[in-house]
Amino acid sequence: MIFKGNINDQQLARLYQKARVTVICSHHEPFGLVPIESMMYGTPVIAHNSGGPQETIQHNNTGFLYNTESELVHCIENIFAVDRHQYLQLQQNCLKEAARYDVSKQVFELESILQSMIDEKAAAGNDNFLERR
Repeated sequence: MIFKGNINDQQLARLYQKARVTVICSHHEPFGLVPIESMMYGTPVIAHNSGGPQETIQHNNTGFLYNTESELVHCIENIFAVDRHQYLQLQQNCLKEAARYDVSKQVFELESILQSMIDEKAAAGNDNFLERR
């Protein structure tokens, strides 16, 4: 383990790409970017089974969730014990999961929802609902 201190985005990307795993030890972490950033580079995540990581990490699929310190140790041992094929599958799962959080995809989905609402209002004959009052 090496503590790097402040690093730029390029250095961060290289570290994620080279890492075998990203370990997040804080408890009750709110929805954060670290798990998603890690998975974006195909790096599995180990985190406490609380808060945001419960939503972004799929246990045994994109990483591991733990409740106790002994489980954390077991998760770390597991990530280093998996064979190459299993690790490549974890990486692919991470990339797929991270893609769900792509901002451009979310913007497109929001635009689709808004367009559907506009179309429904227009079909109901309420085409001036967008005018300012």
